[in-house]
Amino acid sequence: MRSSQHPAHEHGILFATILASGMGFLAGTLVSIAAPPIQEYFQAEVAALQWILNAFALTLAVFILMSGSLSDIYGRRRVFAVGIFIFTASSGLSAVSPNVPYLVSFQALQGFGAALMVPGSLAIIHNVFPEKRRGRVIGLWAGLSGAIASIGPLLGGWLVELFSWRAVFFVNLPLGLLTIIFTYLYIPEIERRRDIPLDWPGIVLAGSGLFGISTGLILLPNEIGTSRSALFLVITGMVLLLFFVLQERRSPHPLLPLFIFRNPLVAGANVATLLLYFALNGIIFLLVLRLQQIERYSPLQAGLALLPFSILIALLAGPFGTLSDRLGPRHQMLYGPFLVASGFGLLALPGESAGYWSGFFPGLVLYGVGMACIIPPLTKSALAVKESLSGTASGVNNAVARVAGLLAIAVLGSFMVMVFTVHLGVLLEESSFGREEQERILALSGRLGALEAPGDFDSTSSQLVREMVERSFVRGFRVMMVICIFLAIGAAGISYVSIRSP
Repeated sequence: MRSSQHPAHEHGILFATILASGMGFLAGTLVSIAAPPIQEYFQAEVAALQWILNAFALTLAVFILMSGSLSDIYGRRRVFAVGIFIFTASSGLSAVSPNVPYLVSFQALQGFGAALMVPGSLAIIHNVFPEKRRGRVIGLWAGLSGAIASIGPLLGGWLVELFSWRAVFFVNLPLGLLTIIFTYLYIPEIERRRDIPLDWPGIVLAGSGLFGISTGLILLPNEIGTSRSALFLVITGMVLLLFFVLQERRSPHPLLPLFIFRNPLVAGANVATLLLYFALNGIIFLLVLRLQQIERYSPLQAGLALLPFSILIALLAGPFGTLSDRLGPRHQMLYGPFLVASGFGLLALPGESAGYWSGFFPGLVLYGVGMACIIPPLTKSALAVKESLSGTASGVNNAVARVAGLLAIAVLGSFMVMVFTVHLGVLLEESSFGREEQERILALSGRLGALEAPGDFDSTSSQLVREMVERSFVRGFRVMMVICIFLAIGAAGISYVSIRSP
């Protein structure tokens, strides 16, 4: 079905798909901005924030693969609408969560709704719009979805300051209702196939494997030298994912059709997606913590600080999409990652109490331009399959992006805690604090920048602890930036090998 057959519905289709995907992106930015206040409200360690963010990311990553098959079987509009409803309802439940376990559970449910909703929007665009216009439309989809997401930091900070962290979940209720109305008014049902069974063994193996890996990585900083359970979970998760790949190879109706990766364009685009979105999610998570816990920005100020990055993606993704239609994806996929890597390099430079315009703004600008350059050709290349597989290909690419986010928060969050703890321990050894005092401080290292000296410390000792916390956080942040620089360069290398312009 093509948009030329339904010209009156074209804007309505775009509005519904852009608003749905924008809600999915908005959810991530809103919760990221609210993470430090959530941590303070529940007096939780960073591991609790990792659980909250990863509960959403885990179910999103696993079921996003299934959503492609579901939309091919039951119809794209139907699955899309069900996803919007689940996403909206669970967001409301998250807003009234009384404790961390409830919030984690409702975020997992919201991730399931997003898994049905986000790839469906892209698959609908792929089916409705002709190939010669698809790059531009995908650019508009990415840019305008990003525009909705770009207000997330500002909106989230304003809501947290004016009301509380709970308000960032309530905001999805009116947006979800509006999206459902436009979906049923304008999006036509696309041809479906009912004779394809779901790959339940693949779903179980993928979910269990990703859960084991992410859980183990979150637990790892707290268990070094005391327990092997975290390492056991990581290894078990990796083994389960290996069995998942074997299951997909022999399944007649695989959850992840491995044959689409025989196309170098699709394979290269998905590997580049994994590397770049790993860096993207990890940096947003850590940068929000740094701005609020080390630089002492309010939630609203932190939201304003992140706006340049989001606005640049929203404004430039459309023009870069048009450019990739004309020139092909290769050039942008080579040069874009180096802009992203340069942005990481600039973000690594500021020390404690850095000024925003000289310390963070230049890096965010380069990062935003680089991602705007990459997203349209990356997405179009990942969907270079025949139309009957567009829903599955969209699900695969979205799953790769979400797995990247899941692993980024687990890996970079845990590595950050480890580097922070080690450096803080070195500074404490060089200080005048006694052994008992050092152990009491280090016992709180899981809180990262939110670490405060125990209440019985005098003001001078408390100030000294604060200075060591800030220095240790900056050291860990710089190490994470260096890791992300290599990830971006790796994405450029993958693109050089696999991405070719027609």
